[in-house]
Amino acid sequence: MTNIYHGFELLLFKKFSCHPEVWYGLRKQIQDKLEKSSDDVIDINDIVQACLFKDSCIAIILVQLTSRQNIKMDSGSIVYMHTDVLHQTEIVDILTKPETSCTSNVPPYKPKANEVYLFQTGADDWKCDQYLWINNGTKSVTIGNDVLKKHFYKIRLPGTTDKTNGRKRPVGSLQFKKTAYSLKSNKSLILVHYEGDETVYVPVGHGNSKKSDPPEYTRTAPSVLRKIEQDIRSGEKTAMDVYRESISNGSVSGEHQGVLNARNV
Repeated sequence: MTNIYHGFELLLFKKFSCHPEVWYGLRKQIQDKLEKSSDDVIDINDIVQACLFKDSCIAIILVQLTSRQNIKMDSGSIVYMHTDVLHQTEIVDILTKPETSCTSNVPPYKPKANEVYLFQTGADDWKCDQYLWINNGTKSVTIGNDVLKKHFYKIRLPGTTDKTNGRKRPVGSLQFKKTAYSLKSNKSLILVHYEGDETVYVPVGHGNSKKSDPPEYTRTAPSVLRKIEQDIRSGEKTAMDVYRESISNGSVSGEHQGVLNARNV
């Protein structure tokens, strides 16, 4: 899937530095080369290679320029930035003055630790990142005339644990976690930060599957379920026709099958 990719510019700018005269000189050289190029799409691998240049200034400038163009990405979502620590002042600044060209309207596919995403959505689609999570509580902080709400999640692992009351609970780990932030004044803008080690996650099969080797669990996006329900209620199509149209939606990428359309069961 082709999408506009941003975030590298901010990441590299924070990590490296160079003299202003060198910056603008190299920027002009690379800009001239790019203007002569006929390519409309730049592969993300080109950006990775740029980061391996000995002169980090060139990498920064190349990323800055190419981030304004179409770059091939697999997930269709946009990494807003990379960081292992996200301070509250940064969170509020992003939510109040977002870089709108860096927002995502589809969930990422199994994002990695230190990735930050900014979602513009009227639904909870951002939760469908193809991991299984356990709600680990919420916290609200008053900031001026607004309220910053924090939702905490820890990764779910296979198995259950017995509680003293006899009820079984899913096993969770804080080795990989995510936190979602939103302001009361604009609940449709969600900032999500992934932290820890994503490799601790072990896929879990669908609990209601009758197969001996059930497929990995995927959650269908709420907006998709809502649209299916609306289409069925309209009476213009049968439920089976609506379902078939959803699973055969050609605009949904392979990694988002069962998430941005109905699961093919």
